[in-house]
Amino acid sequence: MLELVQQFEMLEDCFFWCEDIRIMDQLRLLNKNLRLMARCYDFKTLEATIERHQPQVIEFNGLKFTEEELERCRELGILSMPFYLGSGLEKLQKLIDSGADMLNLGNPELVKKILLSKNNSE
Repeated sequence: MLELVQQFEMLEDCFFWCEDIRIMDQLRLLNKNLRLMARCYDFKTLEATIERHQPQVIEFNGLKFTEEELERCRELGILSMPFYLGSGLEKLQKLIDSGADMLNLGNPELVKKILLSKNNSE
């Protein structure tokens, strides 16, 4: 029984996403409490994204978001998550400093470079 409880607790730490928004619609219909991630850039506006899937996480395309969008997510308890597949340290630093809740990175090892360069400069 303890193992089942631990597995259930882990579900709070994950979310589901599918590129096909019709499947996302089906997931939401299956369970209104299921944690979903929706991509803001699949819709015309942030509000349309929220309305369609009631996500717990919204993914933004790199730095293509506004402070107002991040604030709206915070107001609703939605985590913001920009993605960045590049390798530019300057752009990654801007994403880190942006106030987003988490990052989806194609090159996560770059965070180590940023941290090491900061430690060496202090």
